[in-house]
Amino acid sequence: LAPPPPSLSSPPPPAPRPGAPGKSCIMDRYLNGRFLRAQKNTIGAAFGSKRVVMQDGQTLTVGLWDTAGAERFESLSKVYYHGAGAAVVCYDPADRGSLEKAKFWVQELRETEPQCSIYVAACKLDLLREEGGEVERAVDPAEVRAFAGELGAWYTETSAKTGLNVNSLFQRVADGGYRDQRVGRTGRAQGTLTMEPSPTKKGGGAQRTGGKRRGGKACC
Repeated sequence: LAPPPPSLSSPPPPAPRPGAPGKSCIMDRYLNGRFLRAQKNTIGAAFGSKRVVMQDGQTLTVGLWDTAGAERFESLSKVYYHGAGAAVVCYDPADRGSLEKAKFWVQELRETEPQCSIYVAACKLDLLREEGGEVERAVDPAEVRAFAGELGAWYTETSAKTGLNVNSLFQRVADGGYRDQRVGRTGRAQGTLTMEPSPTKKGGGAQRTGGKRRGGKACC
């Protein structure tokens, strides 16, 4: 059979945006249970919230700020994560520069909100060749675990496309914020959990990596 004319051919799916670590996608997966391959660049910040039922039956509302990673928004991002109880710092394990940028955001967080609890997340795991994708891993998970350990942070690897570890990551953040709230470490009146950006990827599930957990303000 002859191939269909070009006008009837299905266009190839859009390629992942260079410089995008995948933070908006994991937030969308968590809040809306979906994966949109063609995400728009975050301009300024986007907000979403989700009600979470804790193990003791209490209901918590988790507020999420997805802050823009472009350099022109760096100063603006501080407005959104000031007073936050927790931050998820995302990077692309196929991009060495992405991890370096993530380290920059960690430093920004430590200077602006030193008591903020940090969670480090690799995104786009499904794109790695070892997971059936088409790109090679550029960042050794052991290196990131060591980095997270120095921070007393949690580390996990995620995929917004498959949903891998996304819900467990945010559930862990909610649990940590709830514990802090109960022992009196409270944040702003309408506390938020902040998604911190990096420019734009086998690990495992969420895990605690070395060091003591830093006290953080309540995320909710």
